[in-house]
Amino acid sequence: MLQWGVEIDSKLLPSGFDTTKVEWFLRFLAENNERGGFFSKGDSDRIWTRHVLESARFVAEVQNYVSVSRETTVLDAGSGPGLPGFLFSCLQRPPRLTLNDSSKRRLGLLEQAVAEYDSRSEANDFPNVEFHYGRLEEMKGRFGVITSRALIPFPSVLRLICHLQRPGDLYCGFFNATDYSHFASQISDCGYSLPEVRPLQSPEGAVREIAFFRKEKVVRHGKPFAWKFIRSEMSQWQKS
Repeated sequence: MLQWGVEIDSKLLPSGFDTTKVEWFLRFLAENNERGGFFSKGDSDRIWTRHVLESARFVAEVQNYVSVSRETTVLDAGSGPGLPGFLFSCLQRPPRLTLNDSSKRRLGLLEQAVAEYDSRSEANDFPNVEFHYGRLEEMKGRFGVITSRALIPFPSVLRLICHLQRPGDLYCGFFNATDYSHFASQISDCGYSLPEVRPLQSPEGAVREIAFFRKEKVVRHGKPFAWKFIRSEMSQWQKS
């Protein structure tokens, strides 16, 4: 089916999603893509398969791994226009979701669209979505599940989010294939273990993976790492 200039097949959605909400989000991305600069020119005709459907499958895999209920606090780190985290709000039983980005340029458009949608709908379809703008390393709170798709390279991403979780919480990273054995000490330094990695084949055939990191201990008394420390360490890892 062709909608908003995008070819979609909602039958490919995993179970548990509200199709109407997913299609609304797809429409938002397609109609605001040029204005918000969401995707590259090559990705503009793949919004459904490369971004929405792939993110829905990611969310479904997270749900298969850990119980996500209405009481679960979920943070999508570096969400941009809402990927992959907004797909949690499109579930039939959505959790308490926070979408974070350091800039309002893209995520602010989604916040505005959600507010306008809910103001026109008596159902208040997105009641459990909060928007947060600011650097992750300066953010406060605790989240039982944190996700990210395209933030900063692994393992530096762990430095950004580790102070936001406590033992038993879960970070679910959506990455290209990675040899995590090279980063065992950094994973431990951030207080995590890596109990499982699952491959996830995209609708277009590309194989990526979801790495599930379990928080085991609080490090540095729970204080966040400074950005200049993260940036310096990331630069050293990339050079090596």
